[in-house]
Amino acid sequence: MTAVTGTAVARTAVARTAVAGTSATGAAWPAADTAPDTAADVAAGWSTAAPPPGVERFRWASVPVAPLPEPRPDALRGRVVAVLGGPDDLAAAVLARLRELGAEAGPVRAAGDGSTAWPDVGPELGDAVDTIVDLGAVSLRGGDADWWPPLARTFAALRSVAERWSGITRMSATSYLAVTAMGGHAGTRPGPVPGPLGGLWAGLAKGLPRELPATAVRVLDLDDDAVDQHAGQVVRELLSPGLFEVGYAAGVRHVLRAVRADVGLPRRDLGAASTVLVTGGGRGIGFALAEHLARHHGCTVTVTGRAPLLPPDDPWLTASAERLRELRDDTLREAVAAGRVGAARREIERILQRREVSLNLARAAADGLTIRYRQADLTDEAEVRALIDELPAPPTVVVHNAGVDAPSRLLRKDPAQVRATISVKIGGFVALQRALRDTPPEVWCNTGSMTGRWGGLLGQLEYGAANEALARLGLWAAHDPDADPAGRTTVTVAWPTWERLGGMISNFEATLEYMDAMPVAQGLELWDAELRCADDGESGFLGGIGPALTPAVLRGYLQPSGLPEQHRLNRLALTVSNPITVDDDGVELDLPVDTARWPVTQDVTWDGRPTLPTGWALDLACAAAVWARPPRHPALCGLRGVRADLSRLALSEVGEAVSVRARRVSSHPDQTVVRVGLAVAGVEALTVDVVFAATAAAGPRGASSSGTLHGDSPGPGLPLRWAGRVLPAGRWARDHDGTWRTGAAEPHPASQNLLHPAVEPLLPVAAIERMVRALVEREVPAPSPQGPVLEIPLVEVGALDAAPSALVVDGTRWDVVDARGDLLLSVSNPHMTKERET
Repeated sequence: MTAVTGTAVARTAVARTAVAGTSATGAAWPAADTAPDTAADVAAGWSTAAPPPGVERFRWASVPVAPLPEPRPDALRGRVVAVLGGPDDLAAAVLARLRELGAEAGPVRAAGDGSTAWPDVGPELGDAVDTIVDLGAVSLRGGDADWWPPLARTFAALRSVAERWSGITRMSATSYLAVTAMGGHAGTRPGPVPGPLGGLWAGLAKGLPRELPATAVRVLDLDDDAVDQHAGQVVRELLSPGLFEVGYAAGVRHVLRAVRADVGLPRRDLGAASTVLVTGGGRGIGFALAEHLARHHGCTVTVTGRAPLLPPDDPWLTASAERLRELRDDTLREAVAAGRVGAARREIERILQRREVSLNLARAAADGLTIRYRQADLTDEAEVRALIDELPAPPTVVVHNAGVDAPSRLLRKDPAQVRATISVKIGGFVALQRALRDTPPEVWCNTGSMTGRWGGLLGQLEYGAANEALARLGLWAAHDPDADPAGRTTVTVAWPTWERLGGMISNFEATLEYMDAMPVAQGLELWDAELRCADDGESGFLGGIGPALTPAVLRGYLQPSGLPEQHRLNRLALTVSNPITVDDDGVELDLPVDTARWPVTQDVTWDGRPTLPTGWALDLACAAAVWARPPRHPALCGLRGVRADLSRLALSEVGEAVSVRARRVSSHPDQTVVRVGLAVAGVEALTVDVVFAATAAAGPRGASSSGTLHGDSPGPGLPLRWAGRVLPAGRWARDHDGTWRTGAAEPHPASQNLLHPAVEPLLPVAAIERMVRALVEREVPAPSPQGPVLEIPLVEVGALDAAPSALVVDGTRWDVVDARGDLLLSVSNPHMTKERET
C-alpha cells in the first residue's frame, strides 16, 4: 500500500459523484423520551426535507441531552423486577434503589454455563416478573473476555418470559434493560472502551422488539462512576422508555445519533503490492469485493472459507445445469426413502455453496486475477495462525467478512447454534488479531450489518448481537489506548442487504420489508472508498426504511439525524409518542396536540375553540393505520366511509389528547382494510376505513361533466370559522369545461406545526380543508345544534409524491391534482349532514 496518488483522488471523486446519484401488565409507565427542543438540535440535523436518492453513509455520534428528572417515591409500585448477573455491589445497589421506589425486586441466580443446554434461571423469573434489568455485560473487560456464560443466561432469562410477554399488548407493561460498560459513549469517542463485548447485549436488545413488540427496550452504557450513581442512572432510564441507546459519561446523559457523513478523500492507495485477506470471501459480497480489488487495483487477494474446495472431477462441480437438477432430485428421492429429507436439503445446500466458491475462483483465474482460497475455521486459533503463516506476505489489508446466520424464533433457539453464530464474528476477530499482533495490517475492516445497528429481522437475535459486538470491538481497537491494535486503521462497515448478493440471504424479498437493498456496484465503490480513506470508526449505510417498521423500533431510533425518508418517519413518529397497546392487528395511541405548537389548530375554530382541521384528522388516522397493515401492502390507496363531526374536532384552549384506535378488519392478497376511530377528549369525532395495497396508482383526470359551486360564507350563526392565515381560502374560478378550480398549494409544514422537526402530512390537508369549507358554505345554510357532519363514501388515493397544485370540482367529484394534472386524491360525493348516527 502506497501513498495516495492524484489519479486515485480523481477516481474516488468521480465514483462518489456517481454513487450519490444512484436511486436505489403493571403500573403505568411515563411517556417516552422527547427530543430536546433547542436551536442546537436544528443545527445538528433536524430536517423535513427528503434526502437524496440512494443509500446514504452515516457515522454515530454520542451527543449530550437533558438529564432525566428524579423519579417520584412510588414510581415503581406494582412492578416486579428481576436483576440478572453483574458485579455484586452494583446488583445490590440497583436492587436497593428499585425497592425504594416501590418495586418488588430480586436477583436471578442462573445455574449452568450454556455449554450443552440453556442455563436454568430458576423460579425467580416466575409468572409475575414484568421487568428484567440485565447487568451481565458489566463485568466483561477487554475484547477476549469469556462472554458466553453471561450471554447464555441472558438468552435463558428472555426465553423464560417470552411466551407470556408476547401475549401482553400494553406498551411498556414489560421491559428489558441491558447495561453495558463501554465508557458511557458506546465506544464512539476516542478513549477507554472497557467492555466492548457489551455490544452483544446491545445488538440483542435492539432485535427484541421483533419478538416482543410491546416490550420496552433500552441499552444503558456506563462509565466508571461510583456504584451509587450507576444504580440511580439504571432506575431513571428504566422509567423512561423510548430511545434504545443511552449512556452516562462523567454524570452527563448522552444518546447516540446517526449523522450523515460523506467518506473522506483517500489517504492510502491500493495496488499490485497490496496483499488482502478477506475472511468468508469465497462467495457473496466477500468474493465480490475480492474480485473488485483484484480487478481494479491489481491486489493479491486470499479468501477463506470453512469447507474444502470440491475436487476438480466432483460430479456436482462438473455438472451442467440440467445434470445438477438431476443430482439434486436423485439425492432427495433417496432421502425420502431413508427419512432424512431435512438433512439432505442441508447437505445439498452446503455442496452448492462449495460449488459456487469453486466456480467463482475459476472465473477469476480465467480473467487473470490473483485470488487464492484457504480453508480455515476462524474459531480455532491454531488454524488461524496457520492461515497467516501460509500467506505469501503479511496482509496489508484485512477484511473480516466471515459470518453465519441460522434464523429462528427465540423459543426455538439452540445454544450451540447461537454460540457458533457469534463465535465466527467475535472469536474470529480475536484469533486474527492475535495472529497478526506482530505484523498488524495497515487497514483492518470489519464487515458488520445494519442488523446490529438497527436490529435484525425476526429470528436474528444472535446475528444482530454478533454484528453489533464486532462493531464495538472495532471501536475498541481503534479508540482505546490499552487495546492491541487490530490495524493502523480500524473501520467497521455496517451494510444493509445487498441486491440479491449475499451468502446468508434465504428470502431477499422479505429483507426489503425492513430496508432498501444496496446496489452491488454502489456497495463495491463505497467499500473501496472506505478501505482507501482509512478512517477509524463505524460507517453505516442505509437507504429507505421498509414497511416492516414497528412502533417500538421507530421510537427506539428516531432522532434528528437526516435518515433517509426522515420526513416520512417524522410523521409516523408523531403517532408513537405515547402508544397504549400494540398487537398484530392494530394499535391504540394517544397523540398529544398542544395548540401552542400546532398553529394550524388556531386557524380553524368552533365556537372560538381551536379545532383540528379535518385534513389533519384524516392524516393522523392514516398514519396510525400504518401500524395495522401488513408489510406486503405498504401503499395507501383509498379511504372509505369517512364520517367526521366537525364540532367534535374542537380542542380546549391548550389542546387535548387525541386518541386513535386502528384495527385491521380485512386482509386479502390485493388489499388490506384498517378501521380507524379518532376521539378528542374521549368523544369519537372521526371514523374511516383506510385501504392499503402493494402500490398506489396515479393518472390523468377523466373527462369533465359540469359542476356547481355556490355560497361564500358559513350559514347564519354557525360557530365554525376559518381565519385563513395558515390554510388560505383560495379563489374559485370556473373553467371552460364547466368545472370549478382553486389553487391547492400546501403550506410549509413549519407554518402548520412547530414540532421539531415539523411534521409533514401525507395527505393534501390544505386542499381537503378548502373542500370542507366550500361544502359547509354550500350545504349548511342554518346552524345545527349538533354541528355539521362530513360524510365521504370514497376517497381514491394516487401516488402522493408530487406537490398538489389545484382542487377541481366536477359534479360530485372533488379532485386534487398536481401540476401535470395527475390525480393525487379523488373524493367522491362528499356532503354535509346535520344528523349524527347513534
